Amino acid sequence: MSRLRPLQPGDLLEIEIEKMVPGGEGLGKVIGYPIFVPGGLPGDRGPVEIISVKKDYARGLQKALWQESPQRVEAPCPIAKECGGCQWQELDYSAQLEYKAALLSETLMRLGKFAETDLSTWIKPVMGMALPWHYRNKAQFPLQNLAGKVRGGFYAPRSHELVPVDSCLLHPEGINQTLNFTEELLNQLKIQAYEPSTGQGFIRHLVIRQSKKTGEILLGLVCGQWETPGLNTLVESLTQKLPHLVGIVQNLNQDPGNRILGKEQRILWGNETLNEVLGDFKFQISLPSFFQVNPEQTEVLYNTVKKMADLKGSETLLDAFAGAGTIGLWLSQNCKQVICIESLPEAIADGKRNAALNEVSNLEFISGKVENLIAQILKKQPLDLVILDPPRKGCAPEVLHALMETEISRLIYVSCNPATLARDLEMLSSNYQITEIQPVDMFPHTHHLETVVHLIRKQDVQPEAAEQN
Repeated sequence: MSRLRPLQPGDLLEIEIEKMVPGGEGLGKVIGYPIFVPGGLPGDRGPVEIISVKKDYARGLQKALWQESPQRVEAPCPIAKECGGCQWQELDYSAQLEYKAALLSETLMRLGKFAETDLSTWIKPVMGMALPWHYRNKAQFPLQNLAGKVRGGFYAPRSHELVPVDSCLLHPEGINQTLNFTEELLNQLKIQAYEPSTGQGFIRHLVIRQSKKTGEILLGLVCGQWETPGLNTLVESLTQKLPHLVGIVQNLNQDPGNRILGKEQRILWGNETLNEVLGDFKFQISLPSFFQVNPEQTEVLYNTVKKMADLKGSETLLDAFAGAGTIGLWLSQNCKQVICIESLPEAIADGKRNAALNEVSNLEFISGKVENLIAQILKKQPLDLVILDPPRKGCAPEVLHALMETEISRLIYVSCNPATLARDLEMLSSNYQITEIQPVDMFPHTHHLETVVHLIRKQDVQPEAAEQN
């Protein structure tokens, strides 16, 4: 295409979307030249306006639909197209699950060099939700001064332009109600939103957590300065309006960057944690705690790990990238010991508190980075199973090399990023055999996917299993 006439931003082209690609966008082509279209679904056809051009591809936005994908549905949210939260709300939910499985397989083939025939055996159908709405237990709303009023919402795609939100269908009613009441009170009290560029104003984010099981709500006011006029009146009014509120925390963040929470905070009212329940376990969750945002599917995810682990009661496990130790806690009743590696002191404190809360004594927390500690731990401690649950960037090479130099028979890899999962599995596959890949839909109406992989050291694979793979 570029040899005929280079594309320019503003060009209007008729494009039919051929497929979905990793990242959740639709892909169309003009004389073989790839055009990525956010919101485009396979079977859509119509004019697309080019918004950016690179050497090997361009990106464009649909201006009209002359032909709609058969899987396209009407989004129930009136601002779904403007808000950056849900890429796939106009895609039928059953089709979302199919595309997530297909994109996972494509990524593992392309980046991990795995054969399609093997993947068709390993990858199980995505475990979705019966009711994929109101599932999030945490919301982070940036605040801005718009038309003389403080409004909370979400940023539009590829921008910092705020799209005001009155009610988000991914959040429970308690979170939406807390947003609306807080907005109303901020405007009544004339408490302005904080502007990082000027240092003027006061509150820059609302962080709201709500437990699905207990209904408790924890509200965080992220401020640009401690002293905020009207703050005491705001707190008093909120406690009167919100019966499920258990705590209000003020967090200080004067950083001009995009980070939401600062390092300092104080309790304004009530507790600094809320009570959450998953399965048979109780958790106390603070404002900055890492905790999965979809509690219903978290139980599905953790039970998948538990099933793959197939514990008999005598095993010693290593939970790498343990966070607050929730996976280790989930498995603790079925094994001898869980060793948890975590680098964040706050997460370790949460983990120890939750272990004590559940009267679990067989969790041991070790502070530090996994890549700095794992080789030493593997040499000192006989282990039956290692669980890897890294952040989106995946495992550092040192972690994978250390595992491949040991005699540990089994690994379970929990991933939130198919691309880094593919990279890491390719390296591990020289010593380990994949036996099962179970995707879990933790984030309906987005392209994101959680994946659990079970691996067995090749020398320990039974001959029948080896023949099947």
